[in-house]
Amino acid sequence: MIAKYTTIAMKNKWQMEYQNIRQGPTEMVDAYAARFRKAISKAEMGNLLPAQMQVMDFVAGLRPELAIITNGSNPADFDKAEEIAKNVESASLINKNVIAAATNPATAEVKELKAQILELKAKIKEAKYIPQEDRKPSQNNGGNRKPPYRGSNRKPVDKRNLKCFNCEKKGHFKSECRAKPKDRTDYQNIRFLESE
Repeated sequence: MIAKYTTIAMKNKWQMEYQNIRQGPTEMVDAYAARFRKAISKAEMGNLLPAQMQVMDFVAGLRPELAIITNGSNPADFDKAEEIAKNVESASLINKNVIAAATNPATAEVKELKAQILELKAKIKEAKYIPQEDRKPSQNNGGNRKPPYRGSNRKPVDKRNLKCFNCEKKGHFKSECRAKPKDRTDYQNIRFLESE
């Protein structure tokens, strides 16, 4: 069905893709094998190429370290070549991890330090958490009164040494003052006298 609607240019493109297919540097054998099978089916080369030629093309596209061992095993068909390549890949991954752990003595030290960091984080979290019953009760500031002033950096301000501009007592701002506002009438009288 697809062949009916495929142009010659598309078929040529797919054949070029098949001829140039290679395993990527970080690509796993499974993914490469799936791409290889798809390229064969798209290029309609499955029936035209003998099984041994497909195996040779598959092995040629593998990464060099996998291709040498896979080719040396002389696989009979494509499935066998794929299986051998997967086994070689998994063995090389295991060996890389073992070699890396054995040659790098700092790895154990790093793991130990990470564990210590996690313990310290847990202790800090415990220290910051205060159970509800141990918390200080909130101060009732008289119903609708404003919350205490916080500076530009949003930290509470120590008002003990602050002087109110209204009553001139220490401990609060003019906006929080309970005393009668002063000097407003004086200013109004001055303005009134100046305008006369």
